[in-house]
This record gives sequence, C-alpha cells and structure tokens, in this order.
Amino acid sequence: MALVHPTHPLTTTSSPDPYALPPSFPSSISSPLAWTGADLADESYIYHLTPSDLSEIKDALAVFKSHNLNGDLATPTTFPLPTLGPKLRLLSHELYNGRGVCLIRGLTPEMYEPEEGMVVFMGVQSYMAGGKGRQDGRGNMIVHITPSEYDAKHSRHSMDSLPFHTEATGDILAWQTRAAAAEGGKCIVSSAYTAYNLLAATCPEVIHTLAKPDWPFAYPTLHYRPILYHTSPNLLINFSPSALLSTPSHPRPSHLPSLTPSQLSALSALQAVARATELHITTKAGDLHFVNNLAIMHRRSAFSAPNTKGVGKVDGEMEEPKRHLVRMRLRCPERGWKIPRELAPAWEEAFGEEGEREWHLFPMPEGYFPLRKYPE
Repeated sequence: MALVHPTHPLTTTSSPDPYALPPSFPSSISSPLAWTGADLADESYIYHLTPSDLSEIKDALAVFKSHNLNGDLATPTTFPLPTLGPKLRLLSHELYNGRGVCLIRGLTPEMYEPEEGMVVFMGVQSYMAGGKGRQDGRGNMIVHITPSEYDAKHSRHSMDSLPFHTEATGDILAWQTRAAAAEGGKCIVSSAYTAYNLLAATCPEVIHTLAKPDWPFAYPTLHYRPILYHTSPNLLINFSPSALLSTPSHPRPSHLPSLTPSQLSALSALQAVARATELHITTKAGDLHFVNNLAIMHRRSAFSAPNTKGVGKVDGEMEEPKRHLVRMRLRCPERGWKIPRELAPAWEEAFGEEGEREWHLFPMPEGYFPLRKYPE
C-alpha cells in the first residue's frame, strides 16, 4: 500500500503550556494496573493449573471433538469448563481491572498434538476474552513468533532484543509457548500506569508530548495521532517504535517526516522508565500468557539459537527446539474499554465481521494449512 501524506494536525492556534499536563490528564492515577516488577516478584500473577483443572481441560477437549467443529469455534459452550471456567473469568477481570498480566502454567506440549493444543489454547482463552482479531491485512488470526531463515530481518523472526511497545490492535494479547529459548528470550512487561505516574510527577512535558496528536506513524500508511490517551477512568497507550523510527524490518522512507527532538526525548524517557520498573517473566513450554495491550507494554530480551552441533543426536536425543510463541489478539465484548476514535477503525478492521480469517497451525514460509478459512 502506498504511503500518503495526510494533513498535519498542528494548527496556528496557541499551544498549551508544554511543561504542564494536558487538561484531561490527572496528576496521578491510582489503579491496580500501576505496579512495578518488584510488586509482582512473588509471581502472584501466575495461576498454576491443578490436577483437577488439567483433567477438566482434557474432558472439555473430548466434548469439543464430539461436536466435530473447526478449531476456532472453541467457546465456553463447546469447550465446557464447569469449575475452571469461573476461575478463568476472574482472571479476565484481573486483566481489565486488576494488574493486567496473567500467566497460566501447567500445560505442556507433550500433553497434546499441536492441533489439539491450539484448541485447548482457544478454549481456555474463550473464557477470558471471546473476541478474536485479525493481525494483518491478510486476515491472519494466529501469528507464529519464531526464528526464521526466510525472514530473519523481521523483528518477529529475529533473535534480537526488542524495545517496549504495544501491538497495533487488541485489548488482550495471548501467547501460547510451544517452545522456550535455550537462553534468553524472556517476556518482559511494564505498566504504562506506573510510567505515567512517574513521568507526570517528574517530567510533565513528556506526558504533554506523548499526548499530542502529531506523532507521524508510518504503518500501514502515514497518519498522525497521540501515543497516550486518557479516556476516564482508563489510561491507554498504543505505539510501536517500528512505525515511528527506521528499523531493519521496516525501513522508513526518507521522504517521510522524522520525529522531532522533543518526540525522540519523550520516547527515550518512556523506554527508560519502563525498563526501570519492568517485570521479567521466564517462560516455560506450555505457558499461556495474557497481557492487557492497552495498559501494559512488552518487550523481549535477545535469545540464543538452539544447539545445532548434533551432540544430542549422537546420544539419540531430540535436537533442542527453537523458541516458538503463538500469538493471538483478543477483545472481551463485555469488559472491553472504550477505544479512542483515532484507533477505532483499526479495531473494527481487526474484530469486525467483514474480511477473511486465516488460521495457520504452523509457521509456513510458502504456504499454510488453515484450521478454518472465511468466507467459504
């Protein structure tokens, strides 16, 4: 799609004091979403599945199979979890109104074949946020985040560290960990609420800059909007450095506007505060992550490639698997926050009825095997 130049949002009217908070932004926000990594060091955000929970999931999968349905149709009705289900709904409330971070642990890749594991993933997530969103213009509902020799420059398929960001759309991000990295590759999260409170108290000009509607986002086309929103009572953040700066995967054409010095400074301050208050999560194969994409920023540490020297093969052992996450973007119709008007079209494109939906069970460089494809 060609890049076009919309009208720049700046006007000739007098600007508000850049060293004061915007009028609609509070001096601080008291919320369970305002935490630091130290606050969650006790790993209270992790829900450990009990043997009873695991048995119930196994029974639910059997019920689902008896309906002979496509995998994307796992819902609380077709994937019944009478005891675990209410617990998952409480975790959904925690995502929107609590800490915004949840990890469900106890499943392992050995328990199910990949297709069954995806059904379990979608069955569990249906209790937390039932709406599933497209993640690109091709209608991909499932994105595989794994090293790839075909697209190694893309941040999704590299082994490099990534800065803090949020995904373009989705209230809730969900990851299924099919394989963890040999070393590194941690999921690192940080609260936008905590970053806001610290910056509002010490550098209000940064909040002023982040909230101005003049950030030149260049993906998928050039458009101007804020990074930070306050739609009382919620604070929302939405940005990706790759849409604002030149990166190996998204080189920025030279004719597009660059960030101003104040914008570069504000982005740097946001990253610094987020890193100072971040939470490191060491993932295990089988983990299910759920993160509030409107209030929680995430990044990734660099990770190493698996052992490919064949030492394990000599002993008849399996070669170490590559890091492999399966990502989905979700929205809960009942609990979903009001989306700012600048972001609403993207949310409608992702979660609306119009458009195709593709379901890739495996990362396929030249093709795919969909669980289901719309329209039929």
